Amino acid sequence: MNCKYLYLILFALLLGSCSSYERILRGDDLAAKEAKAMEFYNKKEYQKAIPFFEEVIGFYKGNKKAEDLYYYYSMCFYGAEEYLMAAYNLKNFVNSFESSPRAEECLFLNAMCYYHMSPRYNQDQTNTTKAMNEFQLFINMYPSSPRVLECNTMIDQLRRKLEAKDYASAKLYFDMSNYKAANTAFSNL
Repeated sequence: MNCKYLYLILFALLLGSCSSYERILRGDDLAAKEAKAMEFYNKKEYQKAIPFFEEVIGFYKGNKKAEDLYYYYSMCFYGAEEYLMAAYNLKNFVNSFESSPRAEECLFLNAMCYYHMSPRYNQDQTNTTKAMNEFQLFINMYPSSPRVLECNTMIDQLRRKLEAKDYASAKLYFDMSNYKAANTAFSNL
């Protein structure tokens, strides 16, 4: 019997906290939404922050605040490990705010998104190739950045992954006794 009351109280508390979240999200107070977005961002509760940033970004288009909000919005996706959305938004940030002091970081993190999405060597390597291209773009745009060495190291790691895939393919041809294809594949490798 006591357990039922405890569950009822916990449910009421949970319902009360959700209503505050929903009330602010559905309300018209931009300042409250922005404050809540930053509160969740600072607590690293990125999934909760994203809807608030989505609500306020459009109202600040064309001024300095839009740049800050879009940066935090993009970083929420990165922090939440939603790398495909993060890559899109980080690259969009760089294209929209080219002169921003945060553009270098965003371009680097864009490449890191594809690096994180790069699968094991025996799977499709589209994201591996994309990561290499994005790291190279970063190096070309910021050749004096302290992150260039890190980019080159990651490009080398990604190349090794592609080499492992090519070796596995060539070995598969050899194991299937398709020696002509194996010879070509090993030669290309």
